[in-house]
Amino acid sequence: MRGKVPILNHLFAALCSYIHLQQMRFGNIISNAYQWQRELYKDVVASFVKGFMVGKEYLNPQFQATVNA
Repeated sequence: MRGKVPILNHLFAALCSYIHLQQMRFGNIISNAYQWQRELYKDVVASFVKGFMVGKEYLNPQFQATVNA
């Protein structure tokens, strides 16, 4: 986005999405934009992590019991 037209298009799209989110909030469809964003990406992130972790179980934290000495 280095040209004038792409920047203006991006700003216009951002304003349109903000207005749409506010209309949804005022219509009690969502309680806030963060709730909507979290619900939108929760399944996407979970599927990415499950696919990424195949064969990489060594990256999971390895908890060991503590010993009082």
